[in-house]
Amino acid sequence: RLCVRCLWLSVLLATGAYLWYVAAGMTSSATLTAIYNTSCCFVYIFSVLLFGEAIRPVKVLAVLLSIGGVAYMSFADNLSPDKTDPTRHGQSDTFVGDLVALGSAVTVGLYQVLYRHYAVPHRHNSLHFVNTMVGLLGAFTLFACWVPIPLLHFAGWERFEWPDAGSWGWIAVISLSGILYNVAYTFVIALISPLFASVGVMLTIPIVALTDWFIQGIGTT
Repeated sequence: RLCVRCLWLSVLLATGAYLWYVAAGMTSSATLTAIYNTSCCFVYIFSVLLFGEAIRPVKVLAVLLSIGGVAYMSFADNLSPDKTDPTRHGQSDTFVGDLVALGSAVTVGLYQVLYRHYAVPHRHNSLHFVNTMVGLLGAFTLFACWVPIPLLHFAGWERFEWPDAGSWGWIAVISLSGILYNVAYTFVIALISPLFASVGVMLTIPIVALTDWFIQGIGTT
């Protein structure tokens, strides 16, 4: 039963991740990160709708404040657009990218809630269990979630090309970072709550903005 749950959870997680990577090529890093972190709102909504979690004013206020900050960061650039920003795209592409990022946030929010309720033991939890779950999710992703790649390639909808040598190095760095992130994030979801984890991850918003400024000089004006 646990393997079956890991299978459909891995599909859900891979879908959210795929939508994130699609949106990454259509909008700025700061906007993508801000919209993605609205998953905390959907975590709370799904928790209330699917599992009857109590509606508490303090949690509602915290989520609203978080969403307000996300909305400000997402649309602040539209108030004073910088045409020299290399990450800015056409308005239509950016709007579609924002919608795709929102779809990723919804999917990830649903994944977090379902993982918490269907894949976490009620009486026992440990780092070993989290590592086992992350390993199973990774195994199902490796053996099952690659299936759409050749289908999309041969259909001509999205061409697949092997990365060059330089790209392989960055892929390795990104993969290692993703492993560390997923283990830590899954551990927080299991021990505390999906809502707490989602709100906490909003710290990535200023970190991404600072990284854009430090590496690419974006946001210095």
